[in-house]
Amino acid sequence: MMLEEKMENKVIEVCNSNPMMGTPLASLAVMEAIMVVSENYKKSMLEGIEQLGLNEMEVIELIEDVKKKVYNNLIEH
Repeated sequence: MMLEEKMENKVIEVCNSNPMMGTPLASLAVMEAIMVVSENYKKSMLEGIEQLGLNEMEVIELIEDVKKKVYNNLIEH
């Protein structure tokens, strides 16, 4: 499963338990979930950076890119 798909599924999972879903504030709940999930993925990837074959900047750029894609998938569409 691709990183984007994994992150998106985790964001959806987190949002499903948020009471703001189904209200006009739902987009805020999704944005908050995206931020939390992306930070968790970044932290996890940085802890295992040796096995990834990436440097710290590449991990940060990858997470930022995926975060934007997840945002576009869940908020803008």
